[in-house]
Amino acid sequence: MIHMEYRYELHCHTAQTSPCSQLPAEELVRLYQAAGYDGVVITDHFTASVEGNCSETGWQTAVDRFLAGYEAANSAGAACGLTVILGAEIRFPGSLNDYLVYGLTEQLLRENEWLYEKDLPSFYQFAENNGLLVIQAHPFREPCTPSDPRYLHGVEVFNGHKGHCSHNSCALRFAQENGLIEIAGSDCHYNYAVGTAAVCFSRRPQSSLDIAVLLRTNDFQPETNRN
Repeated sequence: MIHMEYRYELHCHTAQTSPCSQLPAEELVRLYQAAGYDGVVITDHFTASVEGNCSETGWQTAVDRFLAGYEAANSAGAACGLTVILGAEIRFPGSLNDYLVYGLTEQLLRENEWLYEKDLPSFYQFAENNGLLVIQAHPFREPCTPSDPRYLHGVEVFNGHKGHCSHNSCALRFAQENGLIEIAGSDCHYNYAVGTAAVCFSRRPQSSLDIAVLLRTNDFQPETNRN
C-alpha cells in the first residue's frame, strides 16, 4: 500500500481577499503549520461580488485583489516551511453554486479575462484546455444545488465548515453515482475551523498543477474530522 504521507488543506480562505474570512493569511499559515499540515491551497473567493465585474473595474485590478491573500500566505509559508499553493473558489453569474479550481497560475489568470463571468460549461471547457480541475464545493448546502456532472471533475464530499450543514453524505453519494473525484476540505474561515479535513498525498505537491495531477490520477486519500 502506498503511504499517503503529505497532508494538505484544499479549501481555506484569507481575510485579505475573502470578505467572509476572519483569518489573515499569516495567521492561517501559522495555525496550519502548528496543526501538522505540510501545505495549504488558498481558495479565496473569485467572483464578481468580491472582485467586481467588467463594467466596474479592470481585469488586472481584479486579479491583484484576488491574489492579495495568496501572496501574503505564500510569503508567510516560505518563512516557516509550509507549502502554499494557489487555488480559487469561483462562482458564476446567475447561480449560488461554488467551484474549487486547481491548476491555476498567475499568468493564466492575467491572460484570460473575466473568467468568473463565464458559465459552468464554458469554464469547464477552459479547464479541460488548460489542465485545470473543477470541483463543486458543498453541492448540497442550501442554497446550492448539484451541478450537471458532465461539467465537473469532482465533488467536495466532505466539507468541514462548522457553521453550515453541507449534507456531506449526499455529496458523497452524488460523486460515487457519477464517477467523480472525491475530496475533503475544512472550508476554513476562522481559527477554530483549522484542520477539520485534509487530503493526503504520496508525494509533496509544490504547485497548483501538481495538485490537479495528483487528484486526477487518484494519488490521494481524503482525511476528515480532524480537530
